[in-house]
Amino acid sequence: MGIASKEFDEFVKRQGSLAAAEQSFDWEKERNDWMGYLDSLYAQIESFLKKYIDEGAIRIEYKPMELNEENIGLYSVNRMIIHIGRQEIALTPIGTLLIGSKGRLDVEGSYGKAALLLVDKDRVSPRPSVRVKIMDSQKSPEPERETEKKIEWTWKIASSPPVVRFIELNAESFFQLIMEVSNA
Repeated sequence: MGIASKEFDEFVKRQGSLAAAEQSFDWEKERNDWMGYLDSLYAQIESFLKKYIDEGAIRIEYKPMELNEENIGLYSVNRMIIHIGRQEIALTPIGTLLIGSKGRLDVEGSYGKAALLLVDKDRVSPRPSVRVKIMDSQKSPEPERETEKKIEWTWKIASSPPVVRFIELNAESFFQLIMEVSNA
């Protein structure tokens, strides 16, 4: 057996292992979790706007839309539309299978567009953090123990490029976001 044949055998085995691992992943649970995060975001936004909704100054409407994601397939989610006078602000889910986040929703008004990302609550930017360990040459290295950190997912506003930062989502930051995309 030649070198190319051995490499091909290893390639086929790796692909089989990847396919088996992918089949064991619960894509339905992933979709349902994502939809739950969307619902909780919408409830949070409604609570931010409750005073204005109760006064009749703001109206919220939900429109179903379809998303189609690899491995998850076609599914229906709600798009939130916020009506403020003549302004209409659309909150459109983009998907859950994204690099660097567990989901994204675009916020679009008459003047611009912004993104809400579902990220680890400890993340402040999309850039990966770098950890440097300086070793003392006199001491023998101790085995490093990585503790698996459970990620607490939270919605954050992504600031505009070139230096993207994650901004905590609260009533004040959401009001500012609405004014920015509406040119208020």
